[in-house]
Amino acid sequence: MPNVQKEIEIAGIEFAKAVEAMEVSLVNAIVDMRKQGLVSNEIYLALSAIDMEQFILSDVGFAADIDNLMARYETGVLANMKMYGSVTEPMLQSMVAIDKATFMKQAGYQANLIKQELGRKVLSGASDTQMLNALKEIVRPDHAKTLVNTSLNTFSRTVNAEMARGLPSSQKFIYEGPVDDKTRDICLEMASAGKLTQDEIESSYPGSFVDGGGFNCRHRWTAIEAASSELLDQSGAKNRITSKQDEGKWQTPQTPLQQLSG
Repeated sequence: MPNVQKEIEIAGIEFAKAVEAMEVSLVNAIVDMRKQGLVSNEIYLALSAIDMEQFILSDVGFAADIDNLMARYETGVLANMKMYGSVTEPMLQSMVAIDKATFMKQAGYQANLIKQELGRKVLSGASDTQMLNALKEIVRPDHAKTLVNTSLNTFSRTVNAEMARGLPSSQKFIYEGPVDDKTRDICLEMASAGKLTQDEIESSYPGSFVDGGGFNCRHRWTAIEAASSELLDQSGAKNRITSKQDEGKWQTPQTPLQQLSG
């Protein structure tokens, strides 16, 4: 059975590398200006005249990196999901389009912060390394990876939820995903719950069909016929819960929707 989670991890790593490459390109642009003999004030004025969003997306090529990420929605997620219910092509296209618009908007917002920070560093006479380190604090590659992981995992959960709409009420689902030291308590509980119907899931774990355990969650409810044996560890989840209970570190967890409900 294909492992969707591995593909999502790869996509996150690739996008983090693209962010790092973008930052290096921007610093190199400043370096080139210095090599041409421009002084700090002149470089600052040149920066102020640049449409940084356009520069990053087009000249540096970050728009193509976002397009490559969007392709991962099909080649990494959909191609590795066992489709067990109906979901229309327009619905899938809409899901991808919304996420792409979010990434493009985020890139535009970050571009202006980058422009501001580069300008400050240029005027202060910062070195190439200092400028690069400053950019890494504004657009952190590890945060970019987390954002990609969250987006793709949420996409896969949304597709699962859409496919589940037309299935019989008796259809059973199981919570799949890694069981390790990073697994949230709520995800351990859902992974240990075994096979449940949609009604049972919504009753015990409301909102989890799309939200999972929350931001950066690596898990999803999927029909038992489509579940990956690599991502099922009910006994492991139960053992971790028992260990936490024995250590006094276990409190009844809640889904994100339950937390919002107070």
